[in-house]
Amino acid sequence: EHLGWVFGLTVCNGHVWSGSADETIKVWTKDGKFIKTIGDQDGAVLTLATLRNRVFSAVSTGSITIYSAEGDHVRTQTDLGWVSGMLVVKERLWAASLDKCIHILNYNGDVERCITLNRIPYCLTEADNKVFCGGTGTSIHIFDTEGNLIKLVATPTNRIKSLVMIGDHLWIADRQKAVVLNQLGWMGRD
Repeated sequence: EHLGWVFGLTVCNGHVWSGSADETIKVWTKDGKFIKTIGDQDGAVLTLATLRNRVFSAVSTGSITIYSAEGDHVRTQTDLGWVSGMLVVKERLWAASLDKCIHILNYNGDVERCITLNRIPYCLTEADNKVFCGGTGTSIHIFDTEGNLIKLVATPTNRIKSLVMIGDHLWIADRQKAVVLNQLGWMGRD
């Protein structure tokens, strides 16, 4: 078990990876049998994502470390800011950072693009070849999969901590409530 809160989960090659405030990553079978610990993270593990056969780990010091499916260190990308959410879109890793940027990284961890926002992004989700970004402020940013802004959509909340698309309904969550937005015509959906 972890000695701190578990903030991130991902699956790589059939194994579950968990990242924790205890500055470790643990690898498990799908049935919950412990396999190994990947220690020596340089901060609390905030979120995890899998791109093909690599696991990307964002830690509280502002870096993203890439591991092979076997848990071997591949590379560390530093100076990205505190990453609160990651999403894989078309073979690229999108990382929402408290530095008011969405960093788009390739498979090797190189930053290909930094989308600067006027607010802090917390969370990302994808649907219908669009990426939805929520965070501080009263709007959702909607991008195409290349990172070009399509539009801003006003929301009834001012701090979106999580969002998910279910069918044609976008659910958003803030600190105290969950809200469903089902008028997707204004989101540019075909």
